[in-house]
Amino acid sequence: MFTVCLIVALAIFVAFAVWALVLTKIPYKSGRVLKPFYLLFAGVLLSALAMFLPIYGQIFAEGTIKPLEVITMSLHNTFRLFIMDGEFSIVTDNMVGLGGLVADVYAGFFSVLYVLAPILTFGVVLSFFKSVDALKRYAFSFFRDTYIFSELNAKSLALAKSLKKNNRRRVIVFCDVFEQNEEESFELIEKAKEINAILFKKDISAINFGFHSQRRLLAFLAIGDGDSENIKQAMELVERYGGRKNTELYVFSRTVGSELMLSKAGTKNIKVRRINDARSLVLDLLYTGGEQIFSSALTEYEDVKYFHNYKTGKEEPKKCISAVVVGMGLYGREMMKGLTWFCQMEGYTFRLHGFERDANAGARFTSECPELMEEKYNKKMDDVNDAQYDITIHDGVEILSDAFFNKLKEIKDISYVFISLGDDDTNIRIAVAIRAALRRMALEAGREDTAVIETVVYDENKNKSLNGVFDFSGKSKYDINFVGSLPDYYSEGVLLNSELEKKALERHMMWGGGEEAIRKFWMYEYNYRSSMASVMHRKHKLLIPLMKEIIDIPKEKRTEEQAYVLRTVEHRRWNAYMRTEGWSYGPVRNNLAKLHHCLRPFKELPPEEQIKDDD
Repeated sequence: MFTVCLIVALAIFVAFAVWALVLTKIPYKSGRVLKPFYLLFAGVLLSALAMFLPIYGQIFAEGTIKPLEVITMSLHNTFRLFIMDGEFSIVTDNMVGLGGLVADVYAGFFSVLYVLAPILTFGVVLSFFKSVDALKRYAFSFFRDTYIFSELNAKSLALAKSLKKNNRRRVIVFCDVFEQNEEESFELIEKAKEINAILFKKDISAINFGFHSQRRLLAFLAIGDGDSENIKQAMELVERYGGRKNTELYVFSRTVGSELMLSKAGTKNIKVRRINDARSLVLDLLYTGGEQIFSSALTEYEDVKYFHNYKTGKEEPKKCISAVVVGMGLYGREMMKGLTWFCQMEGYTFRLHGFERDANAGARFTSECPELMEEKYNKKMDDVNDAQYDITIHDGVEILSDAFFNKLKEIKDISYVFISLGDDDTNIRIAVAIRAALRRMALEAGREDTAVIETVVYDENKNKSLNGVFDFSGKSKYDINFVGSLPDYYSEGVLLNSELEKKALERHMMWGGGEEAIRKFWMYEYNYRSSMASVMHRKHKLLIPLMKEIIDIPKEKRTEEQAYVLRTVEHRRWNAYMRTEGWSYGPVRNNLAKLHHCLRPFKELPPEEQIKDDD
């Protein structure tokens, strides 16, 4: 009996210990019941129970209800182990007739269990006090603006630091936090403690945060790595806090399904907002740094296009924005869409080349923007009444291959390059190689290399050290903008309370509607995305002398020709924007089918619709 129970106990202990070790190597997912600590606790408890069975089997050998007595007393003494009340003499005094290796192993393994059990109990007690401490700290934050993150990760920490930097009195809460042994997890927890964050182990939807002053902001941020988990948590939070005043919910998700679900979730009180971080990064790049896209446009290039300058009355050459996007993943596709409507400007022509190693990239992009890529509209560069763009997708091309560089040479007049392939080191390597290639091409053409190159580099340290870097001789700057570092883009000013959003709301309110209009602005993404695009384009119109001159003139004092120029440019921008959003022309507007009756050339619009394009 002793031998059999010893083997069973050892097998249980080893199995549960290995199981716990394996779980520590698997990334933790919210809602997972099995955790390494719990498994180790269970392994020690079951092993000790198995070890006590033969001992009490001897003690109650003469009992009338022997099985019941053996099991209950074995459980009793197992529990005593965990509260440091177990006596080892119960083991040594009852190993009757047991000797040799079995006795030594039995006593030795039992001594290990006697030490491990109270240590694990201490861990449970410590965990309890940590939870109590977190609840106490949250309760004392009753009268302070509080931001509650669903998860502690690099992105949420960067955003939390930005929030805390802008207002030290804000309270930061992280949920689903486990102090694991992994170096990355330990560093995140230590950095969270540096900003005095409150750390909860439970899931964000499992904690009642309702105990909070309704005069102070309560903001929830579902910012885990999985879209489905973020949406699930968001819907649970809306259900619980939907009627609460002064409450905001930010859901980080890139899926179309989440947009539909969250538009339904909006209520009169809670502000619900989906954040597509890829789109936010691209919009911020264009809004804050878009001027360089126009200033780097070439004045001398092949296949020159002309426009009618209303001031001189002459046909003058357009400047050429020739853009290249390397990598058509989430960021790359967003940049291609953004550039297409952003570059619709009087006096400029726009060409775009997208490169991707995936052979299905072109089909995927076309399915997202069907009318944009139709032959009827794409590559039509001379109609002043409609969007003008020339988009070419090179899919199935291995980046940095001979085929890739040969295609770059064929493009020739490149003025802007955006690189996003999902890995910092790869992005850096490709950016340097492209800069070298463009420099050679410029020298061969006998002109200066003025192309702007931007590449995504998440790592803050790499980003800072690389910007402004020179070549090995210290004479030539690489002139590469390394963008997208977490502190720069996972910040309050970009994601939550941006200048762009504030101006977009002001623009939206120009159409009237009061409080109901504000609610619908946040409730439906169509509203604030469209308004943001309009604000961004207008900002850069004011940087183009020909456009600024017209905008500065009051609407009623503009000549018919001036009004026509402004209206056609705005309508070209709007047409391009709507097509990048997946809309197509339809004689009757249908939001579900994404059909719009105004998505046609400016001259075909009725007068009352043409007037709406005044800026």
